[in-house]
Amino acid sequence: MEKQITRNDKTNYQDRGVDSRNVGTGAGFLWVKVLYILVILTLAFIWGHSLIPADLSSEESSRFVILINNFLASQGSSISVTDHIVRKTAHFLEYALLGSEIAMLKTVKTGGRYSENALTEKTVFRIPALSFPGNKLYGIPVLIWIGVPVIDEVIQYFTPGRACMWQDVLLDMCGFFVGYFLILFFITRLWRSKA
Repeated sequence: MEKQITRNDKTNYQDRGVDSRNVGTGAGFLWVKVLYILVILTLAFIWGHSLIPADLSSEESSRFVILINNFLASQGSSISVTDHIVRKTAHFLEYALLGSEIAMLKTVKTGGRYSENALTEKTVFRIPALSFPGNKLYGIPVLIWIGVPVIDEVIQYFTPGRACMWQDVLLDMCGFFVGYFLILFFITRLWRSKA
């Protein structure tokens, strides 16, 4: 059953520069559902891997190190990767994925078209966002950006053989930041080119 949008809802969306035809119905609403599911699955993956004890986690990383080094050797490269590089790259990439999903969710929820008002909206998931002084184009959901990595490291603190490291929190935040802003950058350029 499709959500019915009242005249008042349409007025509120129009005031924010959002095409009310895409909100609550149709393809836009389907994409919102899909992106929420992807975000939940990504969080489950991130936090699930933090629950894996150190010995099993090291085995998993070692398998990737062997695969990557074998591939590099087959290409005639003398470069090899270490367990540390694989683990830190995985941290960065999983959070870049989460950031890109949140950015896509933000753009879908603003109606899927370019609008200055839509892009300056200050909430995602009804969570406060950080805007940079003088540039309200990009808002970043602070509680997700900081909260998810902190929870991740707290989980690892209580996992046998794992440790809570503030450096990993910073690395995760950088990954989220890169994924989030790359997607917003490309989507806003696309919207502007169609405007």
